[in-house]
Amino acid sequence: MHKCEIYQLTCQECNRKYIGQTDTRVYIRFQEHFRDYRQGNGKTKFAQHLLDNKHYTGSMEVIMEVSHITRKCGIMNTLGRFHIYKETKLDNQISDKCTIKSNVVFDTIIQTNTSTGHSPL
Repeated sequence: MHKCEIYQLTCQECNRKYIGQTDTRVYIRFQEHFRDYRQGNGKTKFAQHLLDNKHYTGSMEVIMEVSHITRKCGIMNTLGRFHIYKETKLDNQISDKCTIKSNVVFDTIIQTNTSTGHSPL
């Protein structure tokens, strides 16, 4: 079984979040983001955010969190879109906001879990 992970990187200075997914090990993906930041090329949205705002990066243990681990299938894309949507609604995400469209199902999950005090997904 091939596993895939949905992760988030949190900017230590402004607390904005980048949501990503990878089928490589998360520490390798973190190194890719960090390398792009260090080299100043901004190839990843997270690195570009840090460079544009003159923010610093923290260690993987501090800024990276794995949200879900799943097999590579359609559910991974849906879970990734949900987390991006949730952070977009909070005006807290670094990913591409232009790709986010209104989603009644995601809104219902967020509203239900917020009112019951549970963390959505």
